[in-house]
Amino acid sequence: MRGLSECERNLNRARLEAGAANIRTLRGAATYVQRAIKLRMGKRGPSHPFWGRTSPGEGLLGQRTGKTSDRVTVGMLVSSGNRAFIPVGSPDKYVKNAEEGGAFTTSGFFRIPTAAAQTPSGVDRLMGQSIKGRPGFRLIRTKAGKLWGIHENYTKGGFFKSMTLMYLFVKRITLKGHHVFLGAKKDAEPKIAGKFVLEVQSVVRVGNG
Repeated sequence: MRGLSECERNLNRARLEAGAANIRTLRGAATYVQRAIKLRMGKRGPSHPFWGRTSPGEGLLGQRTGKTSDRVTVGMLVSSGNRAFIPVGSPDKYVKNAEEGGAFTTSGFFRIPTAAAQTPSGVDRLMGQSIKGRPGFRLIRTKAGKLWGIHENYTKGGFFKSMTLMYLFVKRITLKGHHVFLGAKKDAEPKIAGKFVLEVQSVVRVGNG
């Protein structure tokens, strides 16, 4: 009888420990995935002499300011029946677009900065600002039909010296999916599975007394 009572106590402890272990592992897994996503977003792509910063490659995102990865957060624990999960993601729509890719159109124009219009990290120097009315800027359309925003350069005497292609204006863009979240998920799965195995072993030890 003493053995049965002890076994019952151990099983009850194991049952309580199993629930706590699952939650503990889920939280650790969510934090690990968040960190993995941020690392993949922190890669820097090569620099093109005309187009500036380009993509670092499949499964990576060449972020420029760090604000994108800062917005990747771990959500609250959600339970439904015998299932539980913790979401990891970003509230920004453009992150989903960068993840999945696709074709996008606009009623106005998309403005694509060249290297001349970017900071060293690849950010548009005039982000959030219009070039309309800015000194030296104007629009031209090439014989091929492309619309460019240019900056005209003059000498101190007021004579035309040269022009620099600053922005390409387009109605439609096609983005290649970066699959940052998918890549982080694939990397994390075996490591998280290993953590669950360790927790299960710990619970079994409690059950065995």
